[in-house]
Amino acid sequence: MMKKCLFFVFLIIALTGCSSYSEMLSADSNMKKVELDMTKEQVIAIMGSNYQRVGSFRLEDSTYVEMLGFKRNYNETYVMRFENGILTEWNKEVIPEYPAPVNTNTVSK
Repeated sequence: MMKKCLFFVFLIIALTGCSSYSEMLSADSNMKKVELDMTKEQVIAIMGSNYQRVGSFRLEDSTYVEMLGFKRNYNETYVMRFENGILTEWNKEVIPEYPAPVNTNTVSK
């Protein structure tokens, strides 16, 4: 009985890890389908609706620019730039991992 419980706990943990890994792979494989000059709606249909608006502004010539971020994993995001609803560029933003700073300014009494 105990072996069965441990087996199911291990199975659940393993499957949970696989699902997050498959999400990362699907973001990369979906990017292969994205092309410049696609509409915002086409990109969202490919990449999914789980995105964040990371910027928007209007240029002097009244072009509306919107940037959407699609998370790949905890420190990588695909950023898409749309001008008047058309994809004009994209890139992968990577936030470098740095160790937490060590506080060397300790005061002793």
